[in-house]
Amino acid sequence: MLPNEAEWEKAARGGLHIPGQPLVQAARMVAATAAGNLATAVNPNPRRAYPWLAEKLTPEMANYDKSDINQTSSVGGYRTAVSAYGCEELIGNVWEWTRSLKKEYPYVAGDGREKLTRVQFDWTVLRGGSWRGSESYQRCSARLHYNPNHFNDNLGFRLALSPFFDSGRW
Repeated sequence: MLPNEAEWEKAARGGLHIPGQPLVQAARMVAATAAGNLATAVNPNPRRAYPWLAEKLTPEMANYDKSDINQTSSVGGYRTAVSAYGCEELIGNVWEWTRSLKKEYPYVAGDGREKLTRVQFDWTVLRGGSWRGSESYQRCSARLHYNPNHFNDNLGFRLALSPFFDSGRW
C-alpha cells in the first residue's frame, strides 16, 4: 500500500522518538521486531529539513538538478543519506506518490484526505522532490499534488508495509 502523507513524513523526519539505530531487515522479520522492545531515543531534530541530520544538501546526498545525473538513478546510490528509520532516498530521485488527497497543510487526520474511494480528478499528494528539481524542492516538507492519471519520468512510489501482517505467509 502507498503510505499516507503523514506516514511518509514520519519516515523522513522521524517522530518525537526515533529508533536507537536504523531498522533495516527482511520484511518477514518486521512483525517480530515490532512486537518486541525496540530501543528508542529522543529525536534531536523532529522538524529536520532532510531525512539525515546534516543541515545542508549536497549532490553526494541526493539525486537532484545539481547532481548532473539528469535522470532517475538506481536506489542505493546515496547510502549516507538515510533516515532514522533506515529509509533511503526519500529526497530527490522521484517525487513519491502518497495515498493522501490534496488538502491544506499541516496534516489533519480525519479531514477526508484518507478516503480510499476517489472520483476521476481527485488531486493526490506527492512528497520528496526529484532529479529535475532545484535544492529548494529537496526537503522533508516539499510537497506537490497531481491527478493520479498524470505520469512523468520524475514521479514514482514507495510501498509501506504494516508490521502487523501474518508472518506465517512468508
